[in-house]
Amino acid sequence: MMAVSVRARATLVALSGFLCISFASQAWAQSEQDRRDCFSTDSRNYEDPNFYDVGLAACERFIRSRSYTGKDLAYYVRQKANWLHRKKDYDGALREFAYAIELDPNHVESYDYRADVFLDLGQYDRAIDEYNKAIRVDPNYPAAYYSRGRALEKLGKLEDAIASYKLSLEVPSKNRIGDWAHTEARKRLQELGR
Repeated sequence: MMAVSVRARATLVALSGFLCISFASQAWAQSEQDRRDCFSTDSRNYEDPNFYDVGLAACERFIRSRSYTGKDLAYYVRQKANWLHRKKDYDGALREFAYAIELDPNHVESYDYRADVFLDLGQYDRAIDEYNKAIRVDPNYPAAYYSRGRALEKLGKLEDAIASYKLSLEVPSKNRIGDWAHTEARKRLQELGR
């Protein structure tokens, strides 16, 4: 066995500690970048098809890390489904939303966003069923009322749609999704002369 001086050993220990810290900080930085990409802190990315695969890959890395279970895992699965929906992979999005709901059946956005997929597919009755589920999970979620109004309007149920838009405005907004729903409901009511 080769003899290693005390000084050489101390240098090796210091170097290995530095490398561990360096790798840990690189992993943390990548994790933070993945979090930003997966959840896209820049909402313009949701409109940029060139970003969809970036967001999707970041969410996939969190899911494959096996560091998350239950509601925490559902958080990443739901966002993965959002990116699949953006990419018009409707089957993939529906599959992932179903998994997110299995992991966390009391999260309103899983139902609301799954309903959006059905709306895009022209399956308006199924969309309405999902928006109603979202409303049952959280009656104070204005986006579900607004979006349900859109689906009702597509079915030609104008009075029901108007009622749903008005309900959206009665629910106080808690976040930017609520603000968006209020803005869109007001616009739609104005366009309908209500």
